[in-house]
Amino acid sequence: MKQILTHRQISFIVFGLTVGYGLINLPQKVAEDGGTRGWVSLVFATLVTIFFTYIILKLSCSYPNQTIEEYSKTLTNGFFSSLIVLFYIIYFFISFCMMTRITCETIKLTILIKTPIWVLSFSLLMVVYYAMIHKIFTVGRICEIYGTIIIIGALFLFFSIFLEGEWIHLRPFFEVKELPKYIYHSTTIIFSFLGIEILIIIPIEKKVHTHIYKYILGMILFIGFFYILDVEACISVMGAENIVYYNDALLATLRRIDIKGLQFIRRLDGIFIIIWIMSVFCSILIEAYATAYLIHKKVEKISFSKISFFVISMGFLVSLVPATFMETEEMLDIVSKLGIWASAVIPTILLMIEKVKKNAKKSI
Repeated sequence: MKQILTHRQISFIVFGLTVGYGLINLPQKVAEDGGTRGWVSLVFATLVTIFFTYIILKLSCSYPNQTIEEYSKTLTNGFFSSLIVLFYIIYFFISFCMMTRITCETIKLTILIKTPIWVLSFSLLMVVYYAMIHKIFTVGRICEIYGTIIIIGALFLFFSIFLEGEWIHLRPFFEVKELPKYIYHSTTIIFSFLGIEILIIIPIEKKVHTHIYKYILGMILFIGFFYILDVEACISVMGAENIVYYNDALLATLRRIDIKGLQFIRRLDGIFIIIWIMSVFCSILIEAYATAYLIHKKVEKISFSKISFFVISMGFLVSLVPATFMETEEMLDIVSKLGIWASAVIPTILLMIEKVKKNAKKSI
């Protein structure tokens, strides 16, 4: 029996890749540019993400049961199609390598101080390898289960933070004269919404076209709301002027909170670390799978499990290349800029070519 990803699983795959490491430092980035009005920039960034998500979905729905490796050949030619696929392989590979490294660095700094980075990286990637060799349907189920736990746990944490925060820290909420500034600042935080590009490797069944837009675009709206809660909760406790000094703003906020009524779970930072590790695991798993999948499409004679082992092995070695935490962050910044091409520029160009070809056929 053929396995098909459900609408919910596809939307949770997008959630799993989008909401990852950035959850921990998003409040600092937003407050640094927009202060207490940073939520407005998040709204604009959400709307821009919805627009480009629609473009990718439109492209995928035009070619049912195909991924970018197939429909890029139809729209361009073999050479340009190979260049596009190579770009995505490099993008996903470097992204999952650097995400692995920065995750291990954060775990070492917070809970496993004496554990070597290579041990953390090896342990994490072995679990990722075991999950990814079971292919996209297992990845979808993991993202669905983990995503549900992450959302419930994170919403509990956000509202717990709000209970300890002060609403005066959130004012002023909005200033009309600053609207152009809010729009400009949205361009600096749009990178937090990278993840929609995973849709290019997920074949969409023709019969699910009518509902896929509702699920995926609805998930992007929810992610925007999720981010706003994250930022506003932290600002309500620490204030916008203080939060800019903390790169791990959400974790720093949680460590300031001690809710006596919760008894044995008074330390909310412990709960957050568990949720956060689940979140970054989903991101690393999806990116590693995407890398192996695209390579496998080019060399189908080699089994997917062997390609996965090669990808994980190389990923482990590359994740150890940066000498410091700052070098890893710099690499992630570069990858984020490539992400704009992966999620916006290339899909838009392909959709434009598809529209031109359709119009040309109609005119004949």
